[in-house]
Amino acid sequence: MSTPQTDFDSVVNGVITALDARAHGTQTAQRAAKAQADAEAQQQAVEAAEAAKAQRRADELTLQTMEAHLGEIKAAIRAREELWKKFPIEIANLNCDLNRLLAQRQELRQKLGVI
Repeated sequence: MSTPQTDFDSVVNGVITALDARAHGTQTAQRAAKAQADAEAQQQAVEAAEAAKAQRRADELTLQTMEAHLGEIKAAIRAREELWKKFPIEIANLNCDLNRLLAQRQELRQKLGVI
């Protein structure tokens, strides 16, 4: 036959077992939530690293394009400078041609008497 102490012990043991099961369930849920949060954090870190790599590649391509464009601009400037350097010589040559033709015209007018 059961005694009141045995019944009380059984109830206490049942309550303890129920509380342990509840605590175990809570701990399991907490571990699952932490694992989920860790997985999401890791995924976000991977995505951030991939985004950083993609941005770096884009920046490198932009830099290459800029470098090429700068080279083109520098070449165009050098070409214009070379033309600019030749202008005074060309102008002097044209002035010589003009003066020679003006002198020849004047001689021919005098020869023809058309002054």
